[in-house]
Amino acid sequence: MLVAAVVLTVLVLAIGQRGNPVGATTGRSTTRSSPPSRATTPSPPSVQVLRADYIGQDAKVAVAALGALGLAARVKPVATDRAQADSVVGLAPTGILHPGDTVTLLVAAPPENHGND
Repeated sequence: MLVAAVVLTVLVLAIGQRGNPVGATTGRSTTRSSPPSRATTPSPPSVQVLRADYIGQDAKVAVAALGALGLAARVKPVATDRAQADSVVGLAPTGILHPGDTVTLLVAAPPENHGND
């Protein structure tokens, strides 16, 4: 009789477990998924251009220095007799710039003579 009771108990347990096999879940999740993380886009590299670093410098040297920073340079001659010819007398823009930006260099050029020689 004891054997019959044990067999019956095993059968009842086996039938009861058929709908929920060992290791299965009941359908309710106990874990939470985290929201998808946002990918951050790195900011583009930047360089600082200071006016004082270029004023008085030879135009060719200034163009090369800006190029080494990844910047383009545009040379605009300015007639003046107050600075050495081919020296930088102004520039724009200055401050924080990004590779590919263009800096305009104002470069001293001798004033034109209008036949007063």
